[in-house]
Amino acid sequence: DTEAEVRFFLYGNAEDSATVASTNYVRLGSILTVKAGNFGKHFLGWSFVKGGSYASTSREFSFTVSPDLLTTESDGELTLRVYSSYALANSVYYDANKGSINTSTRNAQGNEHVTVTETSYGVLHVSYPDSYISYSLAVSAMYDDGTFYRDGYVLKEYNTKRDGSGVSYQPGNKINQVQTDNANFTLYCIWEKASDKGLFGYTDFTYSDASVIAGLETYVTSGIVISGYYGNEDTVVIPEQIDGKPVIGIDRYAFNNRGMHTLILPRTIQFIRDEAFRNCTSLKTLYYPACILEASDAMMDAATRASLKTLVVRANMAPRYANSEWGSFSVKLSRLMTTGQQNRIIILGGSSAYQGFASEYFEKLMGNQYTIINFGTTRTTHGALYLEAIAPYLHEGDIVIYTPENSAYMWGDTTLYWKTLRDLELMNNLYANVDISRYNGVFDAFSDYTKNYVATRAGEDYEDILHWYPQTNVYGDEYRYHAQKKQYVNDRKYKDVYFVTLNYRVKSTLEGQWDDVKFQQANKDYTDTANPTWISVNTEPMLSQMNYAIDCARASGATVLFGFCPVDEDALVDEARTAMWADLYDRWIAATYHFDGVVGKSRDYVLAHEYFYDCAFHTNNYGRAIRTYRLYVDLCKYLGLTPVAYDTYNLRYDGCLFEEGYNPYAPMYSITAFR
Repeated sequence: DTEAEVRFFLYGNAEDSATVASTNYVRLGSILTVKAGNFGKHFLGWSFVKGGSYASTSREFSFTVSPDLLTTESDGELTLRVYSSYALANSVYYDANKGSINTSTRNAQGNEHVTVTETSYGVLHVSYPDSYISYSLAVSAMYDDGTFYRDGYVLKEYNTKRDGSGVSYQPGNKINQVQTDNANFTLYCIWEKASDKGLFGYTDFTYSDASVIAGLETYVTSGIVISGYYGNEDTVVIPEQIDGKPVIGIDRYAFNNRGMHTLILPRTIQFIRDEAFRNCTSLKTLYYPACILEASDAMMDAATRASLKTLVVRANMAPRYANSEWGSFSVKLSRLMTTGQQNRIIILGGSSAYQGFASEYFEKLMGNQYTIINFGTTRTTHGALYLEAIAPYLHEGDIVIYTPENSAYMWGDTTLYWKTLRDLELMNNLYANVDISRYNGVFDAFSDYTKNYVATRAGEDYEDILHWYPQTNVYGDEYRYHAQKKQYVNDRKYKDVYFVTLNYRVKSTLEGQWDDVKFQQANKDYTDTANPTWISVNTEPMLSQMNYAIDCARASGATVLFGFCPVDEDALVDEARTAMWADLYDRWIAATYHFDGVVGKSRDYVLAHEYFYDCAFHTNNYGRAIRTYRLYVDLCKYLGLTPVAYDTYNLRYDGCLFEEGYNPYAPMYSITAFR
């Protein structure tokens, strides 16, 4: 009976709301929308039965009032009840699990955001504020600074089960299970017995110049260096201490011709000499402290590096970039990890996604049927690595749109760069999801990062990303205040700084390393094969690297699409200023790469210069709005949906502006040839 009236009750927090007030009546067959209040606690989901399964985990949920959702009261009145659920506690308990706790460490002291107390012998209680949880959604596991210790053992991981059979997290990993109905979420220290010291040759070592480690808070000036290993264990665990001294180094040839499959390095290791692991071709997994000061790819021969598939990166020092835009990138992984029951649209790209995409607006346009995750970071982050690394968190129903700038890093470059380490500093989970044998320069990059960046910055706390809110919002969109982002930019200050070809020639990793006199011409002359600032991405291994990463993401069941980043028309080389050229580029992508499809056309994402504010890819707030709506329209076309008008919803989204009289189908550039 479509005329039947149903009494509606909303149970939850006082800030929860609905399109009909609680205790009022709604008609059977009508559409009702409920919205979770934004009061700090992490939202879990909506249910129609108290304590029942979640009908939706989206904060805003629309549904049809249907008979199967109703109960009949004793007086015969039809009743609809909707319950909102929130996490009960923002806590993690760490159980030393046969180990002990050093309460004098930085971790054990807590910080301005986190309270740490020893609730009983061997158990630490870490309590997080609602403001941090509502922003980050997933907390970071304590890094390994010696807070937990056990003589003769090395801390291998934290685990949700005492016997190690649950979900494991490395020190510094994001934890996605804290905010559940379980108020006493516990992580147990899992210990690996250290290999007997009698299996090692070792010597004393003292730094001749201690200034090299002056900026690293947990490093020491002297200790033990492993000079040889004589055992045949499948898993080798280097002790933290031998004869009461910390083990700080591994010498040249120390592990030559050894047959171990797994090697666990303790948090105390500070350097590894070249050729330390030569002809160790059985080695598959390496547990690696993130802040080893001196190491390089030369510590392994090519065959050993090829055999090493899994690199488990373990934080052993305080983060350096938590209070920065790069630290805030971890919010993106938090959103990805904590929304596994939802269908998501994940935008993956560089700064053109980070600064040029309006997630809240896109979510509204999609009718709140998808959770939007903006995984934009920087164009110097290895895009293929990200695409491969997020694959385990994807599922059928997810849509990934890969929108790279024309930088080698985003098109399959295989040499790891220190900036990727910076951007991943609070996301160490991702390394273990990657076949690390497909990359080179891995250990060089870690050493470069530690020596030249970690050692020169003061330690911070993971929770310091709160200081970066609201410059980066809860979606991971960048909204820092720039006056130019709120206006049209007519000057040509940044003209001729960065060029785009719309073909397979992109800027190489050497771009920007030429002096100023050579820079502009070198930057533009993409046809010169001797010009090191350009590279062809349709060659190996870059082509295989990109397709491998795409295949990994597609294997999860997700749909993986190619999308175009916004480009300043001033940045196009002369040849790229025709529709024919642009269309050839689009067809090349579709024919060359393993994407499920290409969303839109490249020329539709070429915008006039006034829609950018400081480079060829950083849109102002008008450019952000245009790019976001165009991507929505193109995705609707791919999905067979009818798009709503751009002004269907309130357009007052932070950092997203439409100009009066905007025509979403008109070219937003002035290049005559494109028309």
